[in-house]
This record gives sequence, C-alpha cells and structure tokens, in this order.
Amino acid sequence: MMIKAMKAVAWCLALTVIVLCVIPAPQIVEVSNFDKIEHVLAFAALAFVFLRAYRHRVVWVITGCIAFGVGIELVQYFIPWRSAELADLVADVVGVWLGWMAFIIYSRFRAKSSNHE
Repeated sequence: MMIKAMKAVAWCLALTVIVLCVIPAPQIVEVSNFDKIEHVLAFAALAFVFLRAYRHRVVWVITGCIAFGVGIELVQYFIPWRSAELADLVADVVGVWLGWMAFIIYSRFRAKSSNHE
C-alpha cells in the first residue's frame, strides 16, 4: 500500500511541476538566479519521490526526470509568457542528480537501520 501512495504522490508532484511551469509567471523583481534554485529543489524532490515509488527502475526514473525537464523547456519555448533556458535545464539535471544522491543515502540508511533491528 505504501508504494501505491508514493506513486500517487510522485505523479501529483509531476503534475504540480507542469502546472507551475506553464502558468504565467508572477511579475515580481527577480532575485538573481533564484529560479535556478527553485528548479534544483523541484527536480531533486521529483527524482527522490519517483525513485522511492519506482525503486527498482532507477535508470528509467533518472532518464524520465531528465526527459521531463527537457520537455518542460521545449513547451515553455512556445508559451509567450514563458522562456526556455539552457540554464534551467542544467538546474533540472543538477536537481535530478541531488535527488538521486539523497535516495541512495536514504536507502543505505534504511537498510542499515533494518539490519540492526
């Protein structure tokens, strides 16, 4: 049951990222490259949650998360109020990598704690 819930959370998170990436961006004063931090955090969370939900499909999840970032940038290219940036894609890939590393650490910690019980 936990895996089903994690899959639901993962897909809801992916849908949330899509919505946030296509709605008009608020017209606020942008803090220098703060949006890159948002990309890193969003894709780290996305990768981590998808890896938890599909833990035996690591290559597919990593590839899928990166392809998702590419797809979002391509879609944003055609949305007048959005812009596609290579720097955003780089931030997405860094986020995927960080999410993957967090998943590895989490998995090792979890395995270690279950061996001590």
